[in-house]
Amino acid sequence: MRWFKFAVFFGIFAFAAYYFSASYMEDSKTFSSKKELNYSVEKLFPQFNNLQNFTKWNTFFKGHKNYHYSFFTPYEGKNSGLTYYNEKNEREGDLFIKFSEENRAIRYYLYTETNVNPFILEVKFKKIATDKTVITYLLKTPKIPIMSRPFHVVSEDDFTDNLNNSLVNLSNLLSNKVDKEIQMSRLKFDSIMVENEGNSILLGVNVSSSNKKDALLKNIILNHNKVKNFLQTDLQKEEDEFGTPVLITDPNSLKDKEVSYYYGFPLSKKINVTDNNFIYRYLTPKKYLIIYYKGNYLGRINSLKKLFAEAKKEELKTGQLYETFLEPPSESGEVTLKLALEIL
Repeated sequence: MRWFKFAVFFGIFAFAAYYFSASYMEDSKTFSSKKELNYSVEKLFPQFNNLQNFTKWNTFFKGHKNYHYSFFTPYEGKNSGLTYYNEKNEREGDLFIKFSEENRAIRYYLYTETNVNPFILEVKFKKIATDKTVITYLLKTPKIPIMSRPFHVVSEDDFTDNLNNSLVNLSNLLSNKVDKEIQMSRLKFDSIMVENEGNSILLGVNVSSSNKKDALLKNIILNHNKVKNFLQTDLQKEEDEFGTPVLITDPNSLKDKEVSYYYGFPLSKKINVTDNNFIYRYLTPKKYLIIYYKGNYLGRINSLKKLFAEAKKEELKTGQLYETFLEPPSESGEVTLKLALEIL
């Protein structure tokens, strides 16, 4: 009996000591950091203000390849949001933009399944040159009940590591975009050239579409999104793991009421695909007549006529037509294309 009383007394004493020490711990933590990036605020802000962009480079999301997302309108800016799920389709948390001032500041609220109160992240942008921006981060963790404070494991090192890794990812992403912009600026439009292409593996879909007015472009956009979503969501591919999409069709069908085509993205290697809606297309080394085109999608016909006329002039036997979308197809109808006519 005496041992029991001692155990009870010791338990009460330990609890009191634990409670007393925990009461002196912070109920939340605040971390801040300031970083200078060699990109204009106009290039940086959309990567923070659009949550679909944000998940592609932020370490919190990029580090969990099994996460998948539901995005909510308006998709960017104030009141946009997302819910993220794990591989078992269990809800892990929600992220919302509660405040957004273009090129100036953004405030995020992150709710996790383990915290009723949100993490609050404020990001401020200051333009210091045309290609330099200072970003200030301020993270406030949720308020933690007294009994849970000793287990509040978010540290300054965690915050710093996640921030640094995220900004490295962001810089790599923007660097690729800048390189692409430079390459695009050097394109010579409407000039016919001969080009050799090597082996390539495409993953995509076979499709038939109406060829009336803008019906074909709308169908292309639909299938572009379908294949890209499959690559990113089902196959867990990052954008730098697949190439620029290609449409393959018979040039003789361009005047028909209905067009059959293949639309796919290049991959570095074949991976197992169980969904029969998506198929591989293997391209062998070939020679092509090519021409670059920029403008409305319907207007590409004039550039194609130049290709066909050149092939006829040179008495070349030709095969399929390849349309590479150097910029993603969009509802605006404006496209940048590499048009390539196969030489047999």
